[in-house]
Amino acid sequence: MSLPFFDTLQQCFPHSIVDVIAKETIQEVFFHHPVVHTIHPFSKSRVKGLRGLFNYGKTLRRHGPYDLFV
Repeated sequence: MSLPFFDTLQQCFPHSIVDVIAKETIQEVFFHHPVVHTIHPFSKSRVKGLRGLFNYGKTLRRHGPYDLFV
């Protein structure tokens, strides 16, 4: 995703809170973007297999509820 996407997202949903799931290696790109509220780091080496992905998703629920996922 490009950073202008988040500007457009903010324009379409002006009262929304935007969280981002980003690979740990590129999460710095989002640190200072004014639209991004929370960055959830993701690492394939830590999240292994379908079970690991399911458990990672469960941890995201604690930060929700989320209305939209893109």
